Amino acid sequence: MQQHLNRTGYLLCRNLVSVENATAEMTNHFPNDVEIPVEDFGSGNTAIFPSTPALNLISVDTTILKIVRKLLNTDKVLLTQSVPWAKYGRPAYTPASNRDQRIHMDYGNNQFTMPNEPPVTVAAMNHRYLWFDAKKYMKYEDPPPVPRFWHFVPLTLRSTASATDVREKLFLILSDLDVDVEVISSLWKYRFQKVCGSVYLDIQCHFFTQDSEIAVDINLLSGDRFVWRDLAQNIRVMFAGGNAKGECRKPRDFHLKPEQLFQLLEHGSLNDKRIAMRSLALSTCNVDIRKIEPWLQKPTGSFLEKEIRRWAEYIKVNRAHL
Repeated sequence: MQQHLNRTGYLLCRNLVSVENATAEMTNHFPNDVEIPVEDFGSGNTAIFPSTPALNLISVDTTILKIVRKLLNTDKVLLTQSVPWAKYGRPAYTPASNRDQRIHMDYGNNQFTMPNEPPVTVAAMNHRYLWFDAKKYMKYEDPPPVPRFWHFVPLTLRSTASATDVREKLFLILSDLDVDVEVISSLWKYRFQKVCGSVYLDIQCHFFTQDSEIAVDINLLSGDRFVWRDLAQNIRVMFAGGNAKGECRKPRDFHLKPEQLFQLLEHGSLNDKRIAMRSLALSTCNVDIRKIEPWLQKPTGSFLEKEIRRWAEYIKVNRAHL
């Protein structure tokens, strides 16, 4: 089994688990008679683990786990993601359709580290797409060099440590500062997001190799520049080994009437919806739970969607009435 995987890059295990009950659950999650089915990545996280019993059991099946431990040569196995995809066999109506499984490599968006050597997935991809030289597009280990004419922003961190050590140090700092980290690509590009009261910061980060240093370019894309100044100062000081100089300032909230907030929840941008839900949660008025219920049912994928859900759950517990 191990030799076959190493040689070919794939492994087929027939009749490993029973799928009868899981198939029935999938039919409930994804009815056949819907007019416009969910087609995007992960089917909108509709049945993401944990979901329903049979699907859950496949994700933690003892035989599968035994094989995984054997192949990885470790007993320390961690489930980071398990989500079923629905295939409807209809013409695609959106560029994000998963009707045809697109060629892809999941290590770029499911882990912070990159393979130290060409992973066995390359072999699997080359077997499936014989016309495609996957190795040509693989990127390993070090960040890319600085692009020609690149202009570094004021918050640029530099270190002679290894790229992985620099990244680990920075991400620990960001965790302490309550900053969300999202992988954009395997070319050492990341997105940082943070909320401070009503303010939302959207930040872009690139890692580069320059001479004997690792350069980390961290740039504010949108958000309050004064809040960003406080956050950038804390990142810079902590990266140099110092202590944070206090929390970011929180600008004054804008007070709107409940009916205006519900309008924002319906028609505003994701951040507008976050602000509206937060304002409703912190207000002194009672909130009709029926108007909040849809936000407790919607799948949450992005950072802002999770923030909206967090405030909706707060309302359900503390502020709602029927």
